[in-house]
Amino acid sequence: MIDDEISMVCCTMLVTMHLTSQKLQSNILQFGGLNIMFMGYFVQFSPIIDTPLLSTNIQPTFTFTNSTKKKSHR
Repeated sequence: MIDDEISMVCCTMLVTMHLTSQKLQSNILQFGGLNIMFMGYFVQFSPIIDTPLLSTNIQPTFTFTNSTKKKSHR
């Protein structure tokens, strides 16, 4: 899948693309296991509605716990 003009994609749209791809592919991997190529200049145009992907105003929607952090090997 190719997504051109990545600067026009907002955070909500990217999450929707991810969840829809998972559902259509019946696969829990990121974007349903599809290979996606994002093209464009991230700061060229901002989305009309919602937060741009490159923003300092993005609020985290989850936190890492001990079980999700990568464990170091000794």
